[in-house]
Amino acid sequence: MSRKRKSRRTVYAAGGAGAALLALLFFQCPGGLGLGGGSSGSGDGSGDTSAETVAATDQSDAATAPAEKTQPTMPVRRCQLRLDKTGLSLDGNPTDLDAAVVACQKTGAADLVVTGDASYGYLVAAKKALHDAHVEVYQRH
Repeated sequence: MSRKRKSRRTVYAAGGAGAALLALLFFQCPGGLGLGGGSSGSGDGSGDTSAETVAATDQSDAATAPAEKTQPTMPVRRCQLRLDKTGLSLDGNPTDLDAAVVACQKTGAADLVVTGDASYGYLVAAKKALHDAHVEVYQRH
C-alpha cells in the first residue's frame, strides 16, 4: 500500500470517528449541543428585546423605583495579617495575637497570609481566636 493511501485512510477514519462522536453527543444531550434555539422556557416574558420594548420597560421601572437615592456601600478593608517563622504581623508590623484580634474585630474580616515555615500550632490558635471573635478569615498560602 502506498503511503498516500495510508494517510488518506487515517484522515477518513479520524473524520468518521469525529462525526460519530458529534452524533453521539447530539442525541445524548437533551436540548442539542447548546448552540441556541429550541428553548421551552417557563418564564412569563415575551422575549422581545427590541429598542422600544426595552425603553418602555426602563421607564416603567423608573416610575416604580423609590425617589430617594441610596449611597453605595464601600467595601470594608480587611486587616492584613501575615504568619511566618518569625511570628504574626499586622499591616507589616510585628504584633501579638490578642492585638491582632482586637484590630481585626473593627473590620470584621482578615486576610491571613501563611508562609510555609509558619508554626502550624500558632496558625490553628490564630484562626480559632479570630473565629471566636466573629472575624471572617480569608487565608492564603
